[in-house]
Amino acid sequence: MKIKSILTKFLVTNSLISPLFLIACSEPVSTLNKTVEPKKSYEFTFNKQYDANYFLNLLNKNNDEFNTKTATFSGLNFFYNQDEKDLDKNFFLGDYFSNTIQTFDQFQKIIVNKTLKLIKNVEHLPNHLKIPESEIIREFQNKFLDSRPIKEVLEKNNIFLIEITRQWKYDSAYNYYLEKDKNSDTLNVINLMPSYVEEITHAPDELFPRRPYFISIVYPKSTKLNFKDIVDYIPSTKDKLKRSIENTRIIYKKLEQKYKFPKTEINTFSNYFMLDVIDFSQNTNKIKTLKPKILDLVSKKINPWNNSFFPEKQVIIKNNQEFKDKILDRVLELNPKTEINKVELTTDFETKFLDGKKLDEVLKNYNIFIYETWEQLKYQHRGHNWYDLEDEKLILRKKENNKIFLTTILKTDLILNFPAKFDLPFDKVAFQVLLVPKDKNVVFEKKVDRFELIKDLKQNYLQEYKQKNLEN
Repeated sequence: MKIKSILTKFLVTNSLISPLFLIACSEPVSTLNKTVEPKKSYEFTFNKQYDANYFLNLLNKNNDEFNTKTATFSGLNFFYNQDEKDLDKNFFLGDYFSNTIQTFDQFQKIIVNKTLKLIKNVEHLPNHLKIPESEIIREFQNKFLDSRPIKEVLEKNNIFLIEITRQWKYDSAYNYYLEKDKNSDTLNVINLMPSYVEEITHAPDELFPRRPYFISIVYPKSTKLNFKDIVDYIPSTKDKLKRSIENTRIIYKKLEQKYKFPKTEINTFSNYFMLDVIDFSQNTNKIKTLKPKILDLVSKKINPWNNSFFPEKQVIIKNNQEFKDKILDRVLELNPKTEINKVELTTDFETKFLDGKKLDEVLKNYNIFIYETWEQLKYQHRGHNWYDLEDEKLILRKKENNKIFLTTILKTDLILNFPAKFDLPFDKVAFQVLLVPKDKNVVFEKKVDRFELIKDLKQNYLQEYKQKNLEN
């Protein structure tokens, strides 16, 4: 079995239709004078009784309380990058689309060893994509276990995994609603499609044949999982389709009353809308993602697993000496035989990240936060000219007093896939750079609760984003 290795190309979702209906703003021109119209305002109204995207947010909130996660995984990406003939034989998890992990040995066999075998079979895979065993475990823990050690979790819990593929879009994909049974030892897991609340009951899955991700449920070993299809949630004499729609709406109303989410753009638009807001936040804060010549000199010497350019993949430069110690000298440390022109490397950094301003001038008023970002593996949809990948963004999520809170997010945390193809602005590894005022302290949090992040983006960027689009 051979696997084609394809490097990531940076995907941008500007080919998608924006969820906002924007109004073009123009000014009448006269040969005598120019009349300036007042700024247009945008007022969001929601008048739908049922909304699939709103339901998705309700489900995510509910299921999060039951230790349920939805995320992509490197092993899945490698598996679905195989030749088509190998994909119809089985699933990544084995002969069936779900599996239960009760011990660490099972986890090692089902997840770790399977991923390592797939990586080994890739032809000409670059070193920075050869994920080591420790990183496979870390990725799983970070995405599905809230970063808790797998051995510790399995002492008292089981992990049920569901492998999802061949979906059209997220609100039409199979999802699950979890609730405690009257019997406290039973957890009901209801299989449903969020789009049923809008009576959208069919989606052409042939458009996007491979969209793999895991749904995980971590539950106590003393608990029994009871699986039901939505049609059987509340039995009735109606036909199956009507029962499915009606039962989906019953759950919708139940969660709507439980959480009382405000019906705002953030909660009712597709998560593709959030990608636009994330990109807008990067532009607003002038976060630049580029590969400087510094990295060209050492890209063959570093990898994201155990020898990154910065030990923690991030650094704050406060003065010229730190730029020399942490960047220029690091090049010589990694590649002692190379000859470097410090002036040329500094000028290149200034040109790409500082708008051509001199480093020492910028450092008088700002510190420079640098995040090291790496290419990910991607795979191509068979018969189509687009790819799936994970696209990492550095985000300034909020400011409090003298603190600036930063985090990173994989876009697949929100939408799981990208139906588009664009060129990546860097090869293998790059820097994401943000200028931070001297009187501000950086708080970098690698993992932030999804709902907390959405709240921050709404508070700090949504109004400005809407106004900017109205003006354009």
